[in-house]
Amino acid sequence: MKRTQLAAALLGVIALVFVAVADPPPETDAAWAVGENGRGSFAAAVVQPPGALACSGGGTLFMDVPDITFTWASPAAPANAAAVTEYRWSLTRASVVERTGTSASTSAVIVGAGLAYGTYTFAVVSGSGANWSSVPGPTGTYTKTNNLVTLYQSSSCSSP
Repeated sequence: MKRTQLAAALLGVIALVFVAVADPPPETDAAWAVGENGRGSFAAAVVQPPGALACSGGGTLFMDVPDITFTWASPAAPANAAAVTEYRWSLTRASVVERTGTSASTSAVIVGAGLAYGTYTFAVVSGSGANWSSVPGPTGTYTKTNNLVTLYQSSSCSSP
């Protein structure tokens, strides 16, 4: 008799497993829902590029290179503009950055000592904080030359 009861119990378990696998319960929606929604708008701040670029200085000196000063206009400040906290400038030659600097004012002095002879491109961007920069403003050129016979060196610049 024990064997019969054991066999019946085993058949019952198999039947339950078969029913559970063959006919899963129907899916239902949750019994709760939150009917909230929100609305808002935002605008990204823009770091404005520097304005008009000019340069001055240069000339010819015996055994020395005259300095050049690049100056630029502060950018306009429309309503969505980020505050400009500094200017970052670079001097490149043949796509290689030769010098970089930062300035809190709207000018940078290029000292020709240590630079190779040739023509360089001067570019400046506005910065707002450590990670935000504008697109470059107008670019200028810096040229350093040498007359080996007289040992006079010269520098010149141009801007748009």
